[in-house]
Amino acid sequence: MKVKSIKDLDITEEMYRRALEVESAWQLASKFDARSLEFKKLNNEWIKLDDAFQDEVNDEYSTREIIIEYERRMVENKITKETRRESNETVNKKVRYSQIVECLIHTSRLTAKECAVKMMQKGYIPTSERNFTAPRLTELENKGVVEVVGKTKCNYTHKMVSVYRLNPNIEISDIYKLL
Repeated sequence: MKVKSIKDLDITEEMYRRALEVESAWQLASKFDARSLEFKKLNNEWIKLDDAFQDEVNDEYSTREIIIEYERRMVENKITKETRRESNETVNKKVRYSQIVECLIHTSRLTAKECAVKMMQKGYIPTSERNFTAPRLTELENKGVVEVVGKTKCNYTHKMVSVYRLNPNIEISDIYKLL
């Protein structure tokens, strides 16, 4: 299977470990004189490891490229998790929940984007980006406060999206207690 770029290659942790093993074998072999018996023995071991590894990646990428790409992804993933956590910690969820509930009280059914637009119009959020509301709507759904009642084509993105409403089995006064 030919991939366009190393970024498209599915690099597993196991593949990364094998690439490190191949690199270690080469580094160990390269410490000896090329004419020595130790070098020949270690070099043969490295060749076997490398051949097996290259079969797995279809001779497209070196072990070094695999190691560098895997480590780049791990750093990128760590940074993404850190920024997501930091962003999540800055949100006053109770306030955001109340704002969403208020929008749903006045308009019985909304998509995440429509809710964000209403919240921006009220001055609750700086932009109508749906990411201000979508995670909170999911959390409210998990709490039983809102429910998904269908899907519709979004007026803004023209994609099929979920439509939310307040849970009709809960009194409005009780909803605020659940937040």
